Amino acid sequence: MKMLRATTLLAVLAITACGKKTDSAADAAAVTKAPETAKPATEAAKPTVEAKAEDAGNTTAPSAEDAAAPGEPETANPTEGAKTEIKVLNAGADPKVQLRLKPAKDSTQAAMMTMTMALEMDLGGQKVPIAMPPMKMGMSTNVTNVSDAGDASFTFKVDSAEIAEGSAAQEQVVTAMKAVIGKVVGMGGESVIDARGAVKSAKFILPPDAPADVRQIVDGFQQSLNQMSIPLPEEAVGAGAMWQAKMTLEQNGMKIDQTATFELVAVEGNTLKVKFTIQQSAPVQDVKTPDMPAGAVAKLLDLKGSGQGEATYDLTKILPVTTTGKTTMSMSMEVEAGGQKQTMAIKMDLDLKFEPSEGGAVKPEDPKPADGVVEAFGVASCDAYLKGMAACIEKMPEAGRGPGKDAMAQVSKAWKDSLAAAGGSDAAKASLETGCKSALEQTQKAMGALCPDVKWE
Repeated sequence: MKMLRATTLLAVLAITACGKKTDSAADAAAVTKAPETAKPATEAAKPTVEAKAEDAGNTTAPSAEDAAAPGEPETANPTEGAKTEIKVLNAGADPKVQLRLKPAKDSTQAAMMTMTMALEMDLGGQKVPIAMPPMKMGMSTNVTNVSDAGDASFTFKVDSAEIAEGSAAQEQVVTAMKAVIGKVVGMGGESVIDARGAVKSAKFILPPDAPADVRQIVDGFQQSLNQMSIPLPEEAVGAGAMWQAKMTLEQNGMKIDQTATFELVAVEGNTLKVKFTIQQSAPVQDVKTPDMPAGAVAKLLDLKGSGQGEATYDLTKILPVTTTGKTTMSMSMEVEAGGQKQTMAIKMDLDLKFEPSEGGAVKPEDPKPADGVVEAFGVASCDAYLKGMAACIEKMPEAGRGPGKDAMAQVSKAWKDSLAAAGGSDAAKASLETGCKSALEQTQKAMGALCPDVKWE
């Protein structure tokens, strides 16, 4: 759940795999993706030793000598972590110690993340809340080298992915998520992290024929990998210490300012118990994403995110030991296409749990092809609305079609249920006809520029 476009690390995998989902708002997902939500401590900001401020969070294309030959695996956007400013607010009680990561060569770790996300989108006054099915993803790390300076080189791999079965209305989004996320299982890469939690480099190895939806997920995974360790202060600190980490993230074409505050609840040898809060905001800015339709222009009008939670860290491990957190993000955006402007709003709530696992215990099910959106049910304007949205959704990027169809299934079900509750009476049909006609007219105006070839009739 970005989360998350978490996530993801895994929150982003879910957000990217699911795309955005709503009825008329589903088509806006073809223009832009929601950014990752403010992240729990599994994805907290961290200091960077050499990354320049102007390069914060940017991905860097491989050089010519690093480019993969045809048919060979390639590296997906090697990255450096964003530059972070860390300030100690309270050094805490004695005894004080310098906190430093110290993983041993050949040490391994396996972890499982469980994420539940709820999404609401508003396009032209039409709101569609969507509850996402819970997702579990497992990953493992192996430390391959530790330098004299304390820099740890390690490999990482996605071991497993599981999407929980949801309600009948969630069936299509479950299918879509399984189809996309299942492709990432078994993939991995390598990274280098310093003793204060700064990711100095990270790269994900992709097969040469990796499809676009997998590349999107991998980019999100890699950004999140850059934010999974806890940023440690330079100074010695003790129980009760508080420090703040500020950084500027670049995610899904947007620059987002993030401030994370950490409270050291307890220190027991190499074990740290930490509470955290996170705040995110972003100024008005133009947004550019790779999957934006030709000629479309998007502008971020407002973004606010917040989160809080608790985490346990072992200084001999790369990943957190446990984390529980809740985050909320809301944003509004203006999209212009074909000479028409439309404002959309997104609200995302994310619950996240990170815990140890045996690694590879969860196996993804074979993906199933998505069914059609919905069937007509005899109310002319409602059927026309559903037919138009079905055609519009098919023009979306593949990763967003399933979520869009799921949203439409929920809308259709609500209409059918209201008709059934009234015994299918003529009065109930007439009432639905009036409401659907209004929705059809509004949606045609809002979506006409994004789906110019669709006949809304």
